[in-house]
Amino acid sequence: DVALYCEGEKFDSLHYTVAPTTKVATRLAWISDCGTIEQYTFPLSHTAKRSANKQIIATEGGVVATRCQAKQVISLSSRYEPRATIEAIAQITSATKVWVKQGEKWDLVEVVTPHLEYNLFGEPSHLSLDVCLWQKEVML
Repeated sequence: DVALYCEGEKFDSLHYTVAPTTKVATRLAWISDCGTIEQYTFPLSHTAKRSANKQIIATEGGVVATRCQAKQVISLSSRYEPRATIEAIAQITSATKVWVKQGEKWDLVEVVTPHLEYNLFGEPSHLSLDVCLWQKEVML
């Protein structure tokens, strides 16, 4: 438990539970609106999407790809959390930098969900977001 004090008087407290991550969990870190580095482990990665866009031209010999853009996106869901936690996680959409933990290293990623929705009434709530793990472009 963490107690919060103002002018020597306790006005609130927070309770943290540290739980081990599972093999399917995805840990993200980001720079919050206040400039601090926040972290959260999303217990569920429920969708992986890989897409490719090709630029093609028609030649006398047939159709030829001249450029290919490919990316991998995963969809993550949080646990059901108190509203304050969900509001803190929701700041990830405006974060200037977001990282994903892969093994022992942290890789820069992009949150591609433009906005998040969560319940303002009652607790707990949860949210889902999409993260682009990698993107590459090849000129052929």
